Amino acid sequence: MLRLMRESAGSWIIKILLGLIVLAFVFVGTGTYNSGRTSTIGSVNGNPITVNDYQMTYYNILENLRRQFGGQLNDEIIKMFNIQQQAIDQVIEAELMRQAAESAGIIVSNQELIESITRIPAFQEGGVFDKERYRLLLSQNRLTPESFEAMQKEAILFNKLRTIVAGSVKVSEEEARAWYEWENTAVAIAYVSFDPRTYTDIEITNEMLVSYYDAQKQNYMTEPAIKARYVKFDPLAYRDKVVVSDQEVENYYNTNPAEYKLEEMVSGRQIILKSADDEGNGPAEEKRAKALALMERAKAGEDFAELAKQFSEGPEKETGGAFGPLTRSDLLPAVAEAAFSLEIGDISDPIKTRHGWHILKIEERRPPGTKPLAEVTDLIRAKLSERKSQNRAYDEAVSIYNISFGDDDLADNATELGLDLVETDFFTRSQGPSDLPGSSDFTNIAFSLPLLDISDVIDINGIYYLVQVIAEQPEQIPDLETVRDNKVYSDVMAQQQRLTAEKAAEELLAAAGDAGSLLAATEEKGYEIQTVTIQNRNNPPPEFEQAPAVMEAAYNLSPDSPIPKNVVRGDDGEYYAVALANRTPPIPTGFSVSRDNIIERLTRQKQNDFFQSWITRLRENSRITLSDQFQG
Repeated sequence: MLRLMRESAGSWIIKILLGLIVLAFVFVGTGTYNSGRTSTIGSVNGNPITVNDYQMTYYNILENLRRQFGGQLNDEIIKMFNIQQQAIDQVIEAELMRQAAESAGIIVSNQELIESITRIPAFQEGGVFDKERYRLLLSQNRLTPESFEAMQKEAILFNKLRTIVAGSVKVSEEEARAWYEWENTAVAIAYVSFDPRTYTDIEITNEMLVSYYDAQKQNYMTEPAIKARYVKFDPLAYRDKVVVSDQEVENYYNTNPAEYKLEEMVSGRQIILKSADDEGNGPAEEKRAKALALMERAKAGEDFAELAKQFSEGPEKETGGAFGPLTRSDLLPAVAEAAFSLEIGDISDPIKTRHGWHILKIEERRPPGTKPLAEVTDLIRAKLSERKSQNRAYDEAVSIYNISFGDDDLADNATELGLDLVETDFFTRSQGPSDLPGSSDFTNIAFSLPLLDISDVIDINGIYYLVQVIAEQPEQIPDLETVRDNKVYSDVMAQQQRLTAEKAAEELLAAAGDAGSLLAATEEKGYEIQTVTIQNRNNPPPEFEQAPAVMEAAYNLSPDSPIPKNVVRGDDGEYYAVALANRTPPIPTGFSVSRDNIIERLTRQKQNDFFQSWITRLRENSRITLSDQFQG
């Protein structure tokens, strides 16, 4: 099974997709067909780190962010998470773990690998590993069994290493109890907030601007810029060039039966009598008796539809109680149980649900089955045509890549083959090419490339690209006049607003210390004081969701020291003067309820911390080199 298909080019998309079902610590890019020819960005103890390793890991992180943020992901978020540094750290740590596992003699047997892959639900049919499904899923997404198995084997290897290094780390009962009390103590505080934006009556002088610029001119340095050219391979351009045979349609239909299953369905009529949940004498019992009487009349031969129109209190009353066709999941459990056990023409006994009493008559039943091939042929053909177009576009990109090694190769080959070669203007990391969809992905890839190197085939929003950087523009500091009005002025104003707000907060806090009470100081200065109770450390009240520093300051206060020495600046930019009002420890019995969960969680965290510390020490004692472009 370990040699199911011959090796071919791999796509990072499916590696990321399948990364969701692979063990932790899978670093995509391992064993790709062109890793040997890709430029390096550094080395770990003499072993090279390739640009391809870096790019694939970068995409893995980026895809995780896409799943987390969805359509809200933008260049600002990407910059905030510093994906470049994360990717560099991950490829370095992966190589360190490979070397450590090898030194420790840790191996993964073929049997272990086979068992781990056959247990993956995506490769199973009816709970059993399906070899054809395995082949199909990988091949459809440009991943060979060899490359996927290499990824999975490395994941198991890293997991074994982690177990050996950190598996013996435990959490004691005392640690768990202390953590429970630490996390669940409630604090009530009084506070006054100072928003810098409210201080608008501030005069900004020319001296302020010059002084600020001279001290902060490095902050106005322009970003490095690059110019790139690229060839685009859009699958839509290949749609008319692909043909999907009837045999291919039939093969897909036969290997994906779950997509075309038809559930069992029933149609019929029902009478609903709304009823309270109580039983015994009273209105509920009267409805039950009425339901029994209607059932008897229906079974005696009266027209069920007319009975429903006259007596039903359900939404289908006007149509004679008609419903369906419906599956089991469309119906309430008790109603479904009755509906799917009745024969056509049968009338049920009254069925009690939260909506009242139901009486059913089944008129039609459709057995479970599969949509006929003829009905879904066009859909399958369209799907396979799209997939073939993607494959055709990718294959052509790979063929151009394989004959383009740098300098003017890409341009010459594109011209010879009649492909459009697009050249961008200079662009920066934060402002990519404006006319290119998915420019943040394009920009990050381009900036990872050495001058005149050609990228691997990359996928941006379903379109494949080959990218080459052809010019670089270094960073530089602009003169004051260039940035005076649009940048320096607003920065100086923001600085003065912050200083004014901070000073006001400090003066109030000092007055509170002198008076021994924030409330007294607030009344004297005429500020509005607010109070809030923080139930535990993990659930900030809405006021402090953007001010975790206030949460931290609140928990550092005590009855002996209810007023802090310093004001607090929140992530929201506001300044806070706070004081403790009350501190309440959690109820002791709560620990026994959550003890096992706490110990399990803390053990996992403690083992993770221990393992990461071990990796850090390993890294400190290793010889790691990085090219200038990737230095932190």
